[in-house]
Parts: sequence; structure tokens; C-alpha cells
Amino acid sequence: PRDSRLVRDNIAKVPEDQLAKFGITPQAGKDMHEQKLDGLNGRLLYRGWILLWVRDATGDLSVTDQSLLKLSPSKLFHSDVGRAIFMEENFSISPNLDDVNFLVSELNRRPFAKRTLKKDVRVETSFGNEVVKRQKFRLPAEPPRRAAILFSPLRIPNDPKNPTVMKYKNGDKKLKVNDAVKFMRYELELEGREDESS
Repeated sequence: PRDSRLVRDNIAKVPEDQLAKFGITPQAGKDMHEQKLDGLNGRLLYRGWILLWVRDATGDLSVTDQSLLKLSPSKLFHSDVGRAIFMEENFSISPNLDDVNFLVSELNRRPFAKRTLKKDVRVETSFGNEVVKRQKFRLPAEPPRRAAILFSPLRIPNDPKNPTVMKYKNGDKKLKVNDAVKFMRYELELEGREDESS
């Protein structure tokens, strides 16, 4: 969020000479803090991440907006973006690039044959001395792996008068994001319903 402590602390650390390079200089009648917020957005690096802040991001989101990130995350990013990771605001650790690359690599893994791994291990001898010994570890074969998402079936309204709903219900039509959000609102009882089905 634009008014978060993270943003406030980071824009305060930018030296005056760097602000001038971005065209941010004290001007009569203009708040310097607001100038920094406008001029530094997308230009600051924090622990390997480029900071982008959003105005009015602390307000409550509608159920439709909350569901959009889960149902169609690609709509929130430019087509050039290859991967993104979502973190809750109360996440205690700021992951670095290595963490993100590891998580992404675990989503889809090729099979591995049996293999032997050699590693130097410190071993204590019977005389109390510590020596480094190279040991072999035999690792079993591993099948290919792919991440899966498990979720409960979507509750679709029982509306025989609506041909589109019935096509979804019978599995004759591919579910669109917009209609999925409507059905989620229905499931949360945010929209009226007469009959229930699952």
C-alpha cells in the first residue's frame, strides 16, 4: 500500500542527490512526501524486489476482487511477466530470489534415476580427533512430479430457466472466470437463490 510503513521508510532513505536525478526537488506549494511517492514508485529496490505501491490499497475489497487473484492471476500482470508469487501481508520473512526460484522449480520436476551423492562429513575418531571423510549416499529413483491444486466442487445454482447455468451444471461448457465469481458469490450467500445444488 502507498501509505504503508515499508514505503514510508524506504522513500525516506533516498539521498537528496538521487532525488534530484529523478526530478524530485522541493517546490513551493507541493508536499515533498507526495512528490517522493509519485516519483519513486517502481524505482526502489528492497531486498531484491522492486517496490510498487498502490493508492487506496488498504480499503476492503469486494468478494469479486478478492477472488480474481486466485481465479485468474494473469489478468493482474503484463504479458511479459513469467512468474509471480503471492504473499500475505503478515508473512514474517521477506523471501529472496533464491527462495522464489526454488519454489518455482518445485512446481514441475523431471524424473531422476538412481544416483550416488558424495559429501564431505566431519567424523570424530576413537582418539577424539575430528577428521573429514568423504561418504557416499545412494539416492533412490524419483518419478516426475507436478504440483496440483485441490479444491471442493463449485456449487452451481439449480436454474432450469437459465440455459447457460444448465450447460455449466451438465459439464457442456467451459467455466468462465466471470461466471465462476458469480457462483462463488452465490455459494457465500451474497446473491439470492431459490434452490441449492452441488
